[in-house]
Amino acid sequence: MYVPLAFRQDDKHTVLNHIRRFSFATLVTGAGSDVQATHLPLLVSEQSDGGWCLVGHLAAANPQAAQLKDSQSMAIFQGPHAYITPSWYEAGNAVPTWNYVAVHVYGRLSVIADPSDVDQLLRDTVQVYERHQSMPWQVQSVDRSWMADLARAVVAFRLNVERVDAKWKLSQNHSESRRQSVIEGLRRRGTPDDLAIADLMERSLREVDG
Repeated sequence: MYVPLAFRQDDKHTVLNHIRRFSFATLVTGAGSDVQATHLPLLVSEQSDGGWCLVGHLAAANPQAAQLKDSQSMAIFQGPHAYITPSWYEAGNAVPTWNYVAVHVYGRLSVIADPSDVDQLLRDTVQVYERHQSMPWQVQSVDRSWMADLARAVVAFRLNVERVDAKWKLSQNHSESRRQSVIEGLRRRGTPDDLAIADLMERSLREVDG
């Protein structure tokens, strides 16, 4: 991903928080001219040495499953985004643009083959997404043999992280007055993404001010 220096996000904590919040990702793999993409949830797995990887699963019937073994891949985590109209600026040369947050994670895939590890991954996935429910659904509520059959119908995998491109494009290449004008315009327009980008822009300005 093209990331100009002004938009680059290098803080690991910020990047991992983004991945966890916007965990429904796009996994892209390619073998020659056969490029495959699947939309799916991915979990962060932090390691004792301070490193981290991504884990997930997809249907065994998915053609992309054949590309999971020792394959290079990219996972895309798209965050909030908003159209920026130049009418929010003071007089002067300007064109429309788009503000957004996105993280691309690159690395080599490996298949998780051990049935107990696959079972644990499925349980972890359920726990992550059920934890905000008032009455969380439990894996234990279904028959174990039926769950085992279901686990055999998926392929679990690990993405071993080799590179991360994180882009926080929040009008940092404009003056503070223009950025304030954009924030005001976004809040007036008021869609959920507009408000999320406005919040991120305000946070970015506070960081600049120290």
